[in-house]
Amino acid sequence: MTSKNPANDATPPNAAKTARLLAVVELFRAEVDPDLSIATVAVFLFIAQRHESGERLGPRVSEIAQGLGMDIPKTSRAVRVLSEGHPRAAKTAEGAGLVEVRPDPMDTRARRAKLTQRGQHFLHRAQLAIT
Repeated sequence: MTSKNPANDATPPNAAKTARLLAVVELFRAEVDPDLSIATVAVFLFIAQRHESGERLGPRVSEIAQGLGMDIPKTSRAVRVLSEGHPRAAKTAEGAGLVEVRPDPMDTRARRAKLTQRGQHFLHRAQLAIT
């Protein structure tokens, strides 16, 4: 008689989260840019989380970098891709258009990123894809 170990049958706790994240990455790659990096998706999700929490101005690029443990140049590139589109991708009239970048009204040297209307619609579709 073989004894079954219930621990072997359990789904790892992060497997569901990983599957949802991959679904969002695939949606991004299908609708925004097939070469989009996971880091860029993480930046979008960080901005979206702050949007969902009611932050009106959006986070500073430096806050995004710190929150995700990324360096500022890489974070800036990801924000630019979300705003303007990938530099190697075919240019559309609106670029990616998912985020808008503006100077911080308190410190014009800093930039803030917030979801555009298109970014909000994309976030809604992403949320539907993972539920």
